[in-house]
Amino acid sequence: MLELLAEVGIEQGLEEARNLVEGVRSVRLDVLGALLRNCPRVKVVRLCLNLADELNLNWAAEARALIGPRGRGRWTGRMPDGTTLILKP
Repeated sequence: MLELLAEVGIEQGLEEARNLVEGVRSVRLDVLGALLRNCPRVKVVRLCLNLADELNLNWAAEARALIGPRGRGRWTGRMPDGTTLILKP
């Protein structure tokens, strides 16, 4: 899932990533938390947490609490279709 999120805006569409994250109803929070804490890409971490929040997934709040804030301010990126992706902390 995290590898797919890394490709959003490059070779992967946001809608397909959203559909994939929506299907992830249960996760091992200890493993996901470790992966997110050690992930060097702020975009991947924020996109994972923002999509989980947006989709009201049961693990979203716990995952956010496990990793804490990542970076300051917002992360912005231009999508291939010209739209701008804005990820808040």
